[in-house]
Amino acid sequence: MIALIYLAVIICMLAMFKVSRPYKVAIILLTEMVFLLVKVPRLPYGMANYLVPLAFIASEFPHLGKLLASAKGKMVWKLLILVLFATLIAFIFSPHLHDLTAFRGYFRENILFNYFLLIYSYWCYLGEDSLKPTLKITYYAMIFITIMGILNLLTMRAGWIELVGGSREMAGEKTARELATRFMEEERFRNQSVFPFAFDYGFCCIAILLLHLYAYTKKLESKKIFLIVLGCCLFGIFTCGCRTVLFCAIIALLCYFAMANPIGKMFKIATIAIPLLIVSYQFIPYVNKQVNTMFTMFDEEETMGGSSIESRMYQYAAVGYYIQDDLMFGRGIGFYSIDLNGRAAASERVDKDLQGLESVVSSYLLERGIVGLALYLLFWLWMFFHFRKMRETTPKLAALGCSIIIAYLVFAIMTGELNSLLYILPILGYVLKTIDIYDLQKR
Repeated sequence: MIALIYLAVIICMLAMFKVSRPYKVAIILLTEMVFLLVKVPRLPYGMANYLVPLAFIASEFPHLGKLLASAKGKMVWKLLILVLFATLIAFIFSPHLHDLTAFRGYFRENILFNYFLLIYSYWCYLGEDSLKPTLKITYYAMIFITIMGILNLLTMRAGWIELVGGSREMAGEKTARELATRFMEEERFRNQSVFPFAFDYGFCCIAILLLHLYAYTKKLESKKIFLIVLGCCLFGIFTCGCRTVLFCAIIALLCYFAMANPIGKMFKIATIAIPLLIVSYQFIPYVNKQVNTMFTMFDEEETMGGSSIESRMYQYAAVGYYIQDDLMFGRGIGFYSIDLNGRAAASERVDKDLQGLESVVSSYLLERGIVGLALYLLFWLWMFFHFRKMRETTPKLAALGCSIIIAYLVFAIMTGELNSLLYILPILGYVLKTIDIYDLQKR
């Protein structure tokens, strides 16, 4: 079985040299969704989410000059210049990155196979119709992910995790198998399906739901396919067991409908949705339980498994203590994992108050300081307002981009980034490219 999975990854790599660009970005997104934990033995880099984008880069290398020229001066170009500038600042003020091997690893993991997904997808999309391959592949991916999620729920075992990534070290010196077992045994069951973390499963479902909602409202896919994707995504959002995910989904959907529809239509939607939600909360026990669970995350203290506001306040206080003499640039990349041993088991960490370092705000302040956090927020707010100004001409496209950014920021601030960027950057690349195409047509 594992050999077939390795073969599937290799086929995805080889496909980069045969298929059209819209299918290339769809395959990259498929890899991030389904094969994120897969490590193919005896291949350089090994991890599927490195190998497939690397094959994409190799396939497009002969056209690199034209591709760079097509993006130069555009919003995507400015955003990536900002990312590279922030990376340079982080390198200068991070002693642990001054080693060439460490910097190469950081650049590979956080830039080349992460933030650069934005420009890879920008190059691949050619307009609205070019989204169809992504819709088709993510449709089948969500069906597979949901089947794995149902099996996870029925057997109380993360079978896919045990198969493809059981011995891979994940967090707190736990392997993927040990982490999956912990999620199964917690008071609040967390469904991982095929993902390293249950939070990734839930957030990926939010991103894919917003993408297909946009496609359905733009008549790019049928009602039948949309309803199947909707069911799959709602299953993941509710069964992943993460309160933050449910909260993000509500906020993102409200943002999408508010931006994509005129006030009159919004009122009609509200008159149907609000009574439906109230009835569901009152008469469907599972919905009632999940909503009540979601609101416990705002408790200062709680008995349910997970983080409370109080625990996050301890983390902010601890971060403030460590950066009091390094407010502007923080303690440098790697300070948490190396100096504080933050990735080790809880008993071996230097500072117990920083367990998990869950908020992206805490992480950036600790290792990059006020300057690093400001550059991070500038990147996302710059993109958000770029989308928002297109609301009058392309409301649904603007709604897609803005709602994904809102969902991401809420998720990252409350839980941390985890692998969330891998699911949204290809979609945001589509939004950026389609906006640029609209601008060209207007001229």
